[in-house]
Amino acid sequence: MLDLNNERLVLLYSGSNDNTWHIDTDIQLIDSKTHDIITTNIQYLHNRIIVARYDKQLMSLKQLPKTICLFEQTLNQRSATLFFRRRLTNINEICIVCCSSQRLDTIENDIHQENYSIENEQIKEIILQEGQILELRFRGNVIPKNKHQQLVQFTFNTYFPFYFETNIIEIDKYSQHLSSYYYGFLQIYSKQKFLRNGIKEIEKKKQQLDIVKQDWQETDICLTELLLTLPKPPVEIRTPIQKSLTTFTAEGVLTPTLFRDISTSLVGDEWRRLARRLGMTRIRIEAIEHDYHEDAPYYMLFAWFKRVPRSSDKVLLLIHGLMNINRWDLAQDLQSIKDDKRTEQGTFSKDEQLKLLRAPFIRICQRDECVRIWKQLARELMLTNDIIQHIEQQYPSKHERCLRSLEHWALNQTRADIPCLARIIRTLGFKPLAREIENMA
Repeated sequence: MLDLNNERLVLLYSGSNDNTWHIDTDIQLIDSKTHDIITTNIQYLHNRIIVARYDKQLMSLKQLPKTICLFEQTLNQRSATLFFRRRLTNINEICIVCCSSQRLDTIENDIHQENYSIENEQIKEIILQEGQILELRFRGNVIPKNKHQQLVQFTFNTYFPFYFETNIIEIDKYSQHLSSYYYGFLQIYSKQKFLRNGIKEIEKKKQQLDIVKQDWQETDICLTELLLTLPKPPVEIRTPIQKSLTTFTAEGVLTPTLFRDISTSLVGDEWRRLARRLGMTRIRIEAIEHDYHEDAPYYMLFAWFKRVPRSSDKVLLLIHGLMNINRWDLAQDLQSIKDDKRTEQGTFSKDEQLKLLRAPFIRICQRDECVRIWKQLARELMLTNDIIQHIEQQYPSKHERCLRSLEHWALNQTRADIPCLARIIRTLGFKPLAREIENMA
């Protein structure tokens, strides 16, 4: 070490994978008169060597290694720019560029000539080292379509920009449903070294001593990331399907023709008021109006008809509903139709009467509690013991015995109609079934 006034010469060395500089105090440094040539008696050639001339009044010897380390890092640092562009003709195709900031204008012109747009441009400036190994990664809901392009390594070079073209797609098309874009991120990672203190235990004089050992370890560091967006495809507007009017099986006097006549007679919002009186909700009414427009009154009656329990007197409910909206004329017409139907049933022949009673008979035989007491039912139908015994011997099934008893009553009684049958069923304690049979009239 040579001391000329306040200046000193120091040789510092470092390993190839070591960022720490050390002062070599075992050598001599001889400066020339012109201070441009230095002679030394170095015996061992280190991987990296720096000879520093410093002023001892401005800097202490202990500060010198750290200063040299910062100086070395500054010499290797470069200002770089990371950005991506989307191709005008294909929104899924992007180009990612990492280049020196000094060459940004030239590279942007080249990208523009390749038909890439600057709309919604994402750009970041980062500090890199010449020759630094970097890794391009993707995270989020937007990734390259090619799985082999989802992780790409490259080396930063001031004179050779990094270009990466790829087609991106979404992972889950149902996520991020509140936005018109799918979102993801492209990230730049690099490996960096850090010192880690490791503790090694050795035995010395039968005592445990801790010796601290410094190890350099590598870890992945995210240097920067850019927001990656992918516009969602436009939602197709579905053309409303023209719904056809639904028909149903007539029940007593309630027929599709009757509902058509009533619906065409309702004026203005009378059908909505009638729907409310019949127990329909406003939401249901609005849905019917949206789906059927001019035919909404008819479909409202049909929807109500399908929802009313079988045991309810649908005709009576409809009459009361019409009366509540002050359509007394329609209510009276409906009552007249019901009365005429009952009068007409009294003039039927036995075969016609049996055909008319077929539906109530089947409904009774579907009830197991009625079938179990078929003999009691037969006695209420005024069948003699001989007839009951004959039916029991001829038909092994209780369901068939119950049905034959009802048919015998219909063919042999002068007053065999639906109201009379309903009264008999009510006498046996089946009130809901009796109301259901009355509605079949």
